[in-house]
Amino acid sequence: MVLALTIHFEDRSSSSLPFEVFTCKTIVKLELFGFLIEEVPEDAFLPSLKSIVLESVNFFSLHGCAFEKLLSACPVLEDLAIYDLNWEQWKWSRKVTSRSLKRLTIERSEFDGFDGTDFGSITFDTPSVTRLDYSDFVPGSYPSVNLDSLVEANLSLIVTVDHTWDFNYADENDHITSNPTNLFKGLKNVKIMNLLDQEILEMFYLFRGAIPVFQNLVHLSTVTISDHCWRGLLLLLNNSPNLETLTIEGTLHYDPIDCECLSGYSFLLLCPVKLRFAI
Repeated sequence: MVLALTIHFEDRSSSSLPFEVFTCKTIVKLELFGFLIEEVPEDAFLPSLKSIVLESVNFFSLHGCAFEKLLSACPVLEDLAIYDLNWEQWKWSRKVTSRSLKRLTIERSEFDGFDGTDFGSITFDTPSVTRLDYSDFVPGSYPSVNLDSLVEANLSLIVTVDHTWDFNYADENDHITSNPTNLFKGLKNVKIMNLLDQEILEMFYLFRGAIPVFQNLVHLSTVTISDHCWRGLLLLLNNSPNLETLTIEGTLHYDPIDCECLSGYSFLLLCPVKLRFAI
């Protein structure tokens, strides 16, 4: 009886999985490293599978969507983790769909040299997810985002300019080719939100008109750097009426002459939350 299966391949351009992997009735945890998956059989069914880990795995299906077939074959899947991914190199439906999924981890490892011309869009139809760990570039759009059960979100997201990134923050005058609007809406029920870098704080400012009211948000943490404005944080606080704890990790702000949004940090003093600084 197989309960856990881990398979590594060094050369993902030439490796393929035996179809028997997709019809194992007893497997509970599946870990795949370094694969190019071109096809998932029509009779794929993994009735016991609760956890999938994919690292350096590409889906390139010429007949339907192998990724979507894999998820639909897992009726009790609870944990999906995708590491070292490159969506833009996949041939797929651009949909992450699972009714049973409770935890979703998406982590891009390589940001240098990104070409998002074919990045397109991503849809999340994952209504049971309670925890989202998401580190990636933001695509051109999120046509639909269903994260209705979300409790905790840990976010590190970057918007692109002309479908690429040069390690600089996007500016309002740039040709921004990412749009997180529907993702923001999908986060509206979150209770704990951890912003893991300054990039995403700035993204909230750039798309400030799309920020929803976070009625359930009670804990917010963010990372700051000394040479960048906190204006995104101010907007988030204004849209979080029930916030209880704010954690700020990083250096204090630079000369207020360069940015008037702080007004001597008065907005923090007026904010009815417990403040915690990690300098």
